[in-house]
Amino acid sequence: MLVIPPLFHIFGLVFLVSTIAANGKAVLMEAFKPDLFLQSIEKYKVTYLPLVPSLMVFLMKSSMVDGYDISSVNDVFCGGSPIGVDLEELFYKRVNNVRPRQGYGLTEAGIISMMYPKLYKPGSAGKLTPTIEMKIVNPDTKTMLGVNQPGEICVRGATVMKGYLNDEESSKKDIDSDRFLHTGDLGYITEDGYLYIVDRIKEVIKYKGFQVAPAQLEERLLRHPGVKEAAVVGKPDERAGELPTAFISKQENMTVTAQELIDLIAQHFHADKQLHGGVIFVEEIPKTVTGKIARKMLKELVKQY
Repeated sequence: MLVIPPLFHIFGLVFLVSTIAANGKAVLMEAFKPDLFLQSIEKYKVTYLPLVPSLMVFLMKSSMVDGYDISSVNDVFCGGSPIGVDLEELFYKRVNNVRPRQGYGLTEAGIISMMYPKLYKPGSAGKLTPTIEMKIVNPDTKTMLGVNQPGEICVRGATVMKGYLNDEESSKKDIDSDRFLHTGDLGYITEDGYLYIVDRIKEVIKYKGFQVAPAQLEERLLRHPGVKEAAVVGKPDERAGELPTAFISKQENMTVTAQELIDLIAQHFHADKQLHGGVIFVEEIPKTVTGKIARKMLKELVKQY
């Protein structure tokens, strides 16, 4: 296993400890560096990769991958933010016919759900792990919702924290009277018990009263062969509230125009989910230390346009 996520996050820590417990070999990277990442896979014949979506996109889209032998990879786990069916299928075609398995968790609660190979369902974060209970509530009213109704994910169980150390105020805000931790993530459960993640509540763009999940637009944009990376954020607007705006890093030796991408989204989404803020081309999408899209930085940057 090649461990890239930092060990102060549950993602990296759990996979490192579980590998050691299973008497496996773990290769640690201090930080993501494209060439070192690919060199490590080739050198150590890495079979298992825990990744965040942006690193999955790197493996799918970067021309650097063609210069390395990554044929040893036969299992990929993806967490940190949701990926849809389309990205899973693109990854399967690009990387050794491997279908990425998703899961869901957070540092305050450990691993909440996991997609097991024999229970695979496209686009899902799997089924709940043992001891975990879940409810989905309306983010505003906190009333419980039924199956297939997106709302805030709330969990309790043996692995869920008791509270934040020396921070009673935050603990009371995030943990309700029934001991359910309110995660701040939007998702829903199907009739057969599969969890689907929509997006972080704080990342959802509010356009004229409508809620726009950036992950859905990003997934569609990434299907375009000329798009290497994509990130969608809300641009402040007095009349609409926020305008969905796409930051795009172009694929090498490919041509794509802003209008082409605006039209692409218009073909697949309702009018409230259009790129009303336009498209901004950048050399590279900024990332956090965990490899996720640095949305705070982009939200500040978009104000300059």
